[in-house]
Amino acid sequence: MVAEVTPRVMDESMWRGQDADQLRNAWRRGVLHDVDKILADLRTLSRELENHAEEQDSASSAGDSGGLGPGAEVGMGLGAVGLGAGFAPGLAAGFFSGDPDGDDGLGNDNGGSSPTGKQTDHTLTQEDADRIFEEYQVEDDETTMWKLTGYKRWLAEKAGVDIPDPMEVTQTEAELLDDLNPLEMKLFNDVKDQALDEVSARYGDENGDDPHPGDAPFNDDQADAFRHAYINARNARLFGDDWATDFWTGHERLEGNDPAREAMDLYNNEVGRRIAREHPFATNEKIADLVEQAVADGEMVVIDQSGNLVPSNSITPDQAGHPDPDAAPMPGHPQERQTS
Repeated sequence: MVAEVTPRVMDESMWRGQDADQLRNAWRRGVLHDVDKILADLRTLSRELENHAEEQDSASSAGDSGGLGPGAEVGMGLGAVGLGAGFAPGLAAGFFSGDPDGDDGLGNDNGGSSPTGKQTDHTLTQEDADRIFEEYQVEDDETTMWKLTGYKRWLAEKAGVDIPDPMEVTQTEAELLDDLNPLEMKLFNDVKDQALDEVSARYGDENGDDPHPGDAPFNDDQADAFRHAYINARNARLFGDDWATDFWTGHERLEGNDPAREAMDLYNNEVGRRIAREHPFATNEKIADLVEQAVADGEMVVIDQSGNLVPSNSITPDQAGHPDPDAAPMPGHPQERQTS
């Protein structure tokens, strides 16, 4: 695609002026300069895939990997197809770039499992949930209005990709959204839509609606826990564990975020990324099944009717509640960025 588009971008007879010059300069810096790196990363990824395939063939028992079938994602974004480097955070890192200990981006050394350090049993106790509430808090970030601009917007228009509306995000989110090319942005939004579809199918009534509706359907309960973990698992596979950690931790840095919801989302996000690391060849459907099972097994947290965090298997969805509106803010940890 780069070879096809570049002559048109550089043809000064087709477009003149300051905007045209800015686009050409950005194209040289952001696309052509890094094409060789993309190809090298693809070759590295290809070798890793071959090595993994050989290991699978030689293993006497492959375990429950879910299979590398339709719907599987292997940690590379669409920056790999020739739209410029710097837009596929998962690519250069191979399968997953995250720290294998399951870093939550807040400095909590939890071994990627329960905060009490359990390595094989991820089921939480109430003591775990109380500690999650205390530790999974992040400091506020400044907000900004983000929109797709420059040659990425031009590419999106030429490719017929929907251009997202300007939206208020944290500064951290804005920086990481700038890492995505237009097609990756479409993937990012598609995953959020697919998560809502999965929630309706797995937790909804016969019409896909919340069977326990309130002020905010599918919020603060098991369906909410599923949605956050599923999105993080899919994002980690598409864009890399580090990118997903940074983005979704940054997402919780909005000023005034309720401390119970903040802790719930940060922890459940981490569980989703851990599931993605543990099942790198699982299909998207298998990932959804694993996330749903983790919710049922009490590996995540939800909010009860007293506004407290509790293990996700300790109450039923109709017993879930919402945070205390008068809850005092909690001091937040600095975000430890995994990406540069």
